[in-house]
Amino acid sequence: MAAMHQDRTKRILVSMPTGSHTQRRKLEGLLQYVRERHGDNWRLQLDIGGFVQQKLLRFADWKCDGIIAYIDDPSVRRRFLSARLPTVLIEPFLSPLSSISSRKNVVTFINDHAREGRTAADHFLSLRFKSFAFVGTPERTPWGKLRERGFVSRLAEDRESCRIYPELPKSERDDFAREMPRLVKWLKKLPRPTAVFAAHDLRARQILMAADAAGIDVPGHIAVLGVD
Repeated sequence: MAAMHQDRTKRILVSMPTGSHTQRRKLEGLLQYVRERHGDNWRLQLDIGGFVQQKLLRFADWKCDGIIAYIDDPSVRRRFLSARLPTVLIEPFLSPLSSISSRKNVVTFINDHAREGRTAADHFLSLRFKSFAFVGTPERTPWGKLRERGFVSRLAEDRESCRIYPELPKSERDDFAREMPRLVKWLKKLPRPTAVFAAHDLRARQILMAADAAGIDVPGHIAVLGVD
């Protein structure tokens, strides 16, 4: 943020959804940082995706000094970057990182998703499971693939294999009611017991719903671990 003006309170736009626990924790951490390091010197405009919340679209009119953003929509990200303000992007996976990192005054933060997968494998291995499975996101996301890669590679180090839930047809990716029979059938075929790693907690909950519908005992027949 060195390019900001030094003669007045800094106005920072913070665009961060709060629909998940992890997102809320990130926002809490950011607010704590601002309180401890900048106090009244930063004035924040929070965009948290509220139903009736107005957007801050004209950065120049508000005299915006910088942007901190967690944005899934590439078109919104492009608009923020076009302002050419000092910008921090959190998890900018939907844009080529090379096109972002080469921009002046832009910093990116990305979780170590592969390490998360390795940690999940370490946990299951410590419990002495011998059968493992992975369920990714309905739309195969870059971070989900990294978690899968970390999980599978760590298991391979112990000469353990992993069953991967197959990619979904397009008609099922946005409708769990359509997908659920497929997931139920797949879970029924898993050896017992199997340790199932889900790409994130919402996916883990769907696995639990499918297991309940199929009469599959958790954690006796399958153990389920999610992220976030």
